[in-house]
Amino acid sequence: MKHQKQEFKFDLTTIGQKCKNTQYNPRRFPAVFMRIKEPKATGLIYASGNMTIVGTKSIEESQRAAEKMLKDIKRALEIKEGECEFQEKKIQVRNIVASCKLGYKINLNSLNEDNEHNKFATYEDTFPGLIYKKFNSNIVALIFASGKMVFTGAKSEQDIKNAFEQMGQAFQKFEKKNTQNQEQ
Repeated sequence: MKHQKQEFKFDLTTIGQKCKNTQYNPRRFPAVFMRIKEPKATGLIYASGNMTIVGTKSIEESQRAAEKMLKDIKRALEIKEGECEFQEKKIQVRNIVASCKLGYKINLNSLNEDNEHNKFATYEDTFPGLIYKKFNSNIVALIFASGKMVFTGAKSEQDIKNAFEQMGQAFQKFEKKNTQNQEQ
């Protein structure tokens, strides 16, 4: 997710009416939803000038999506060059979400009960994954029995890499073995 602040107030009704692929219902949500195909992204545009970009695969894609959306907004609002400039210095990455596959299934009960990991893990029947918070940041890993993991709360791609490296090979001892007897 990328957050950008503009020094300009937006007329959301006009944006919702004149820009393509938008939705605006102020009674339900105080922003215009704008979707673009390339790069695939959704923008939430607020009257305050704040814009949030979600759904991109990289920070660079977020940048391109924000520029493309802002160009459409300027055209819809008939803003002339220089009246509303893209403030690159005010762009903030607030949350990166990444997913990966470990390549093996995980026994979540064993991981949750293990003395080395149980103080960092939360596993309840109401959610299909284990919530793991062992990192020196706000990063949270959601670990599923299938071996898939989702990291959230990172501010950079390096944060994700560091969190994954901290886990290292530690989870391999919780690999769920196939218990079905195979007849020969």
